[in-house]
Amino acid sequence: MALEQKTGIRLLYDEFFRGYGVVIRLVCLDFRPNSTYKPTSTQSVRTSRIWAKWRGGMTTTQLHLFNFLYLVLSVVVAILTRATPRRIAGALAGGAAMGVVLLGIVGLGERVGWWHFTITWRPYFLTLMLIDGTLCAFIFLITWRIARRFGWRGLAVVLVVLAVIGPPRDQWYMRRFPEWGSYGPGIAPVLAISASYVVLVLVGHAVMRLVAGPAREDRLARRPWESS
Repeated sequence: MALEQKTGIRLLYDEFFRGYGVVIRLVCLDFRPNSTYKPTSTQSVRTSRIWAKWRGGMTTTQLHLFNFLYLVLSVVVAILTRATPRRIAGALAGGAAMGVVLLGIVGLGERVGWWHFTITWRPYFLTLMLIDGTLCAFIFLITWRIARRFGWRGLAVVLVVLAVIGPPRDQWYMRRFPEWGSYGPGIAPVLAISASYVVLVLVGHAVMRLVAGPAREDRLARRPWESS
Protein backbone atom coordinates (compact mmCIF):
# COMPACT_ATOMS: atom_id res chain seq x y z
CA MET A 1 0.00 0.00 0.00
CA ALA A 2 2.85 2.33 0.90
CA LEU A 3 4.54 1.55 -2.39
CA GLU A 4 1.35 2.31 -4.33
CA GLN A 5 0.90 5.56 -2.43
CA LYS A 6 4.50 6.59 -3.15
CA THR A 7 4.05 5.74 -6.80
CA GLY A 8 0.83 7.74 -6.90
CA ILE A 9 2.53 10.79 -5.41
CA ARG A 10 5.32 10.43 -7.90
CA LEU A 11 2.79 10.19 -10.73
CA LEU A 12 1.02 13.36 -9.58
CA TYR A 13 4.36 15.13 -9.34
CA ASP A 14 5.33 14.14 -12.88
CA GLU A 15 1.89 15.06 -14.22
CA PHE A 16 1.32 18.46 -12.65
CA PHE A 17 4.75 19.84 -11.73
CA ARG A 18 6.94 18.67 -14.58
CA GLY A 19 7.00 22.15 -16.08
CA TYR A 20 7.81 23.77 -12.73
CA GLY A 21 10.40 21.38 -11.37
CA VAL A 22 13.33 23.67 -12.17
CA VAL A 23 11.69 26.62 -10.44
CA ILE A 24 10.90 24.54 -7.38
CA ARG A 25 14.45 23.30 -7.12
CA LEU A 26 15.82 26.82 -7.38
CA VAL A 27 13.55 28.20 -4.69
CA CYS A 28 13.51 25.13 -2.45
CA LEU A 29 17.03 23.78 -2.52
CA ASP A 30 16.16 20.93 -0.14
CA PHE A 31 13.11 19.77 -2.10
CA ARG A 32 13.11 16.18 -3.35
CA PRO A 33 10.14 14.20 -4.69
CA ASN A 34 8.87 11.47 -2.35
CA SER A 35 10.94 12.71 0.55
CA THR A 36 10.33 14.60 3.76
CA TYR A 37 10.89 18.29 3.10
CA LYS A 38 12.56 20.30 5.80
CA PRO A 39 12.39 24.00 4.97
CA THR A 40 15.45 26.12 5.49
CA SER A 41 15.54 29.74 6.53
CA THR A 42 15.06 32.47 3.94
CA GLN A 43 18.57 33.79 4.57
CA SER A 44 20.07 30.32 4.08
CA VAL A 45 18.25 29.83 0.79
CA ARG A 46 19.30 33.28 -0.45
CA THR A 47 22.94 32.65 0.52
CA SER A 48 22.95 29.24 -1.13
CA ARG A 49 21.52 30.63 -4.35
CA ILE A 50 24.09 33.44 -4.50
CA TRP A 51 26.93 31.03 -3.80
CA ALA A 52 25.68 28.56 -6.41
CA LYS A 53 25.45 31.36 -8.97
CA TRP A 54 28.98 32.56 -8.16
CA ARG A 55 30.50 29.07 -8.21
CA GLY A 56 28.63 27.80 -11.25
CA GLY A 57 31.14 29.14 -13.77
CA MET A 58 32.51 32.47 -14.89
CA THR A 59 29.76 35.02 -14.25
CA THR A 60 28.95 38.51 -15.49
CA THR A 61 29.56 39.77 -11.95
CA GLN A 62 33.13 38.51 -12.10
CA LEU A 63 33.62 40.11 -15.51
CA HIS A 64 32.33 43.44 -14.15
CA LEU A 65 34.86 43.20 -11.31
CA PHE A 66 37.67 42.42 -13.74
CA ASN A 67 36.61 45.32 -15.97
CA PHE A 68 36.70 47.71 -13.04
CA LEU A 69 40.11 46.43 -11.96
CA TYR A 70 41.54 46.71 -15.48
CA LEU A 71 40.11 50.21 -15.87
CA VAL A 72 41.85 51.35 -12.69
CA LEU A 73 45.11 49.73 -13.78
CA SER A 74 44.93 51.35 -17.21
CA VAL A 75 44.37 54.80 -15.71
CA VAL A 76 47.26 54.38 -13.27
CA VAL A 77 49.64 53.01 -15.91
CA ALA A 78 48.66 55.76 -18.38
CA ILE A 79 49.65 58.36 -15.80
CA LEU A 80 52.88 56.65 -14.78
CA THR A 81 54.01 56.00 -18.36
CA ARG A 82 53.07 59.57 -19.41
CA ALA A 83 51.08 58.31 -22.37
CA THR A 84 49.58 60.84 -24.76
CA PRO A 85 45.88 60.66 -25.70
CA ARG A 86 46.85 59.19 -29.07
CA ARG A 87 48.96 56.49 -27.40
CA ILE A 88 46.13 55.68 -25.00
CA ALA A 89 43.73 55.38 -27.94
CA GLY A 90 46.20 53.06 -29.64
CA ALA A 91 46.50 50.93 -26.50
CA LEU A 92 42.70 50.67 -26.24
CA ALA A 93 42.53 49.63 -29.90
CA GLY A 94 45.22 47.04 -29.23
CA GLY A 95 43.25 45.72 -26.27
CA ALA A 96 40.11 45.45 -28.39
CA ALA A 97 42.00 43.53 -31.07
CA MET A 98 43.44 41.26 -28.40
CA GLY A 99 39.92 40.56 -27.09
CA VAL A 100 38.69 39.51 -30.52
CA VAL A 101 41.67 37.22 -31.09
CA LEU A 102 41.27 35.80 -27.58
CA LEU A 103 37.71 34.69 -28.29
CA GLY A 104 38.92 32.97 -31.46
CA ILE A 105 41.70 31.20 -29.56
CA VAL A 106 39.28 30.06 -26.86
CA GLY A 107 36.93 28.65 -29.49
CA LEU A 108 39.77 26.88 -31.29
CA GLY A 109 41.06 25.33 -28.08
CA GLU A 110 37.57 24.12 -27.20
CA ARG A 111 37.21 22.48 -30.61
CA VAL A 112 40.51 20.58 -30.53
CA GLY A 113 40.25 19.67 -26.85
CA TRP A 114 43.08 21.74 -25.38
CA TRP A 115 40.79 23.20 -22.74
CA HIS A 116 37.18 23.71 -21.74
CA PHE A 117 35.85 26.93 -20.24
CA THR A 118 32.42 27.13 -18.62
CA ILE A 119 31.38 30.33 -20.34
CA THR A 120 28.28 31.19 -22.29
CA TRP A 121 28.56 32.40 -25.87
CA ARG A 122 25.63 34.80 -25.60
CA PRO A 123 26.13 38.30 -27.03
CA TYR A 124 25.98 40.13 -23.69
CA PHE A 125 28.62 37.88 -22.11
CA LEU A 126 30.88 38.08 -25.18
CA THR A 127 30.53 41.87 -25.18
CA LEU A 128 31.72 41.97 -21.58
CA MET A 129 34.70 39.83 -22.53
CA LEU A 130 35.56 42.21 -25.37
CA ILE A 131 35.31 45.16 -22.99
CA ASP A 132 37.53 43.20 -20.63
CA GLY A 133 40.15 42.86 -23.37
CA THR A 134 39.88 46.53 -24.35
CA LEU A 135 40.47 47.68 -20.78
CA CYS A 136 43.69 45.64 -20.73
CA ALA A 137 45.21 48.65 -22.50
CA PHE A 138 47.69 48.94 -19.65
CA ILE A 139 49.52 45.90 -21.06
CA PHE A 140 50.32 47.74 -24.27
CA LEU A 141 51.20 50.97 -22.53
CA ILE A 142 53.85 48.94 -20.73
CA THR A 143 55.08 47.27 -23.92
CA TRP A 144 55.17 50.72 -25.55
CA ARG A 145 57.55 52.07 -22.90
CA ILE A 146 59.68 48.93 -23.10
CA ALA A 147 59.88 49.19 -26.88
CA ARG A 148 60.60 52.92 -26.56
CA ARG A 149 63.52 52.29 -24.20
CA PHE A 150 64.95 48.95 -25.41
CA GLY A 151 63.60 48.55 -28.94
CA TRP A 152 62.55 45.22 -30.43
CA ARG A 153 65.02 43.32 -28.22
CA GLY A 154 63.20 44.45 -25.11
CA LEU A 155 59.87 43.43 -26.64
CA ALA A 156 61.31 40.01 -27.52
CA VAL A 157 62.37 39.49 -23.90
CA VAL A 158 58.85 40.36 -22.75
CA LEU A 159 57.37 37.78 -25.13
CA VAL A 160 59.75 35.08 -23.89
CA VAL A 161 58.88 35.85 -20.27
CA LEU A 162 55.15 35.71 -21.02
CA ALA A 163 55.55 32.40 -22.87
CA VAL A 164 57.26 30.95 -19.81
CA ILE A 165 55.02 32.27 -17.03
CA GLY A 166 51.76 32.06 -18.99
CA PRO A 167 51.02 28.33 -18.52
CA PRO A 168 51.69 28.18 -14.75
CA ARG A 169 49.72 31.39 -14.29
CA ASP A 170 46.68 29.96 -16.07
CA GLN A 171 47.02 26.62 -14.30
CA TRP A 172 46.99 28.47 -10.98
CA TYR A 173 43.79 30.26 -11.98
CA MET A 174 42.14 26.94 -12.85
CA ARG A 175 43.14 25.46 -9.50
CA ARG A 176 41.89 28.57 -7.70
CA PHE A 177 38.63 28.69 -9.68
CA PRO A 178 37.94 25.11 -10.87
CA GLU A 179 34.39 26.06 -11.81
CA TRP A 180 35.80 28.17 -14.66
CA GLY A 181 36.91 25.10 -16.59
CA SER A 182 39.88 22.80 -17.06
CA TYR A 183 42.84 22.10 -19.33
CA GLY A 184 43.35 18.93 -21.31
CA PRO A 185 46.18 16.46 -20.59
CA GLY A 186 49.56 16.45 -22.23
CA ILE A 187 52.01 19.06 -23.44
CA ALA A 188 49.76 20.45 -26.20
CA PRO A 189 47.65 22.70 -23.91
CA VAL A 190 50.82 24.08 -22.30
CA LEU A 191 52.33 24.96 -25.66
CA ALA A 192 49.00 26.41 -26.82
CA ILE A 193 48.85 28.69 -23.77
CA SER A 194 52.42 29.90 -24.36
CA ALA A 195 51.72 30.56 -28.02
CA SER A 196 48.48 32.35 -27.13
CA TYR A 197 50.27 34.82 -24.86
CA VAL A 198 52.80 35.60 -27.57
CA VAL A 199 50.17 36.01 -30.29
CA LEU A 200 47.86 38.15 -28.15
CA VAL A 201 50.60 40.59 -27.12
CA LEU A 202 52.03 40.77 -30.64
CA VAL A 203 48.60 41.50 -32.16
CA GLY A 204 47.73 44.12 -29.56
CA HIS A 205 51.10 45.85 -29.80
CA ALA A 206 50.96 45.86 -33.60
CA VAL A 207 47.49 47.44 -33.62
CA MET A 208 48.62 50.06 -31.13
CA ARG A 209 51.58 50.86 -33.37
CA LEU A 210 49.28 51.25 -36.37
CA VAL A 211 47.06 53.70 -34.49
CA ALA A 212 49.63 55.67 -32.49
CA GLY A 213 52.80 55.20 -34.52
CA PRO A 214 56.22 53.80 -33.56
CA ALA A 215 57.13 53.82 -29.88
CA ARG A 216 59.87 56.45 -30.11
CA GLU A 217 58.05 58.99 -32.23
CA ASP A 218 55.56 60.45 -29.76
CA ARG A 219 56.46 62.82 -26.95
CA LEU A 220 55.75 61.99 -23.33
CA ALA A 221 52.75 63.69 -21.78
CA ARG A 222 52.90 65.77 -18.64
CA ARG A 223 51.73 64.15 -15.45
CA PRO A 224 48.57 65.67 -13.91
CA TRP A 225 50.46 67.14 -10.96
CA GLU A 226 53.13 68.79 -13.09
CA SER A 227 52.75 72.46 -13.91
CA SER A 228 52.49 73.48 -17.55
